[in-house]
Amino acid sequence: MTKSDLTAALAQALDIPDIDSQVGLMHTLFTLEDIYGLTVSESDGEICLKVNKNKDAAELLKILSAWKKQADKLSAEEISRKEYDQWRYNYPKFDTTQHRSNPL
Repeated sequence: MTKSDLTAALAQALDIPDIDSQVGLMHTLFTLEDIYGLTVSESDGEICLKVNKNKDAAELLKILSAWKKQADKLSAEEISRKEYDQWRYNYPKFDTTQHRSNPL
């Protein structure tokens, strides 16, 4: 049995959704709705996810803002895709916004 097989079997036994699937992703989004007030809406004809501004979502809003800053830098070609991926894959290690007060 491979590591991924073992992880999948453990997740199934514990009834943890596989976020690499569409259904698992939806259940993750539903959990974010319950915990942080994430909502789905429409803006300019596009489906959008929104974080309601409440005390439970304050830290999530901060880290999403940090992510947006990095995505904007990538879009403006201020950083390379490699730098962007390094930021994402090692978050919060390379986060220079210093928004995080404690881990989620």
